[in-house]
Amino acid sequence: MVLKKLKDNQEKLIGYIVCSKEKFNKEIIINRLKSKLPEYMIPSVFVNLDKMPLTTSGKINKAVLPIPQLTREELGTKYIAPRNEGEEKLVKIVEELLTIEKVGVKDNFFELGGHSLLATQFISRIREEFNTEIKLIKLFEEPTIEGVYKNIIVSLNEPKIERPTITKVSRDSRRVKKSDIS
Repeated sequence: MVLKKLKDNQEKLIGYIVCSKEKFNKEIIINRLKSKLPEYMIPSVFVNLDKMPLTTSGKINKAVLPIPQLTREELGTKYIAPRNEGEEKLVKIVEELLTIEKVGVKDNFFELGGHSLLATQFISRIREEFNTEIKLIKLFEEPTIEGVYKNIIVSLNEPKIERPTITKVSRDSRRVKKSDIS
């Protein structure tokens, strides 16, 4: 696994594997990694190579490892276009955050290359665009555009809790005057 900078200057964890095309099964690889590694260490993209490029000293030459082009086939989901204005707004936000094109409503934010820092930016953009608050954990539980939109609808329909306003009190008003003590 290698952390590579992509053309948009974002870093993405990429898994490079050498095996035959017939034996390459992304699902099996991910399940095996999930049993050994925390979620954030699992690559979002895998590249199957004929052989690892080596330096003259016999080490893997990370500089010449190819930068993958994420295709719909690699995502494992069929493209489903946004079905309403809310989903369109979410797709636009994700496309801007991840600098990718043609995000579908069934696409997983993290499989597209999102990570926890981008997730917080996504939640912040949702707050601005939809004028509602959804918890970050909800994005991890339902990371598709469809799932996020459902959570936004739930949040918009929840009764708003009126938070008390904070009034500024000057320090002078709380001080005890010497004349009041005696």
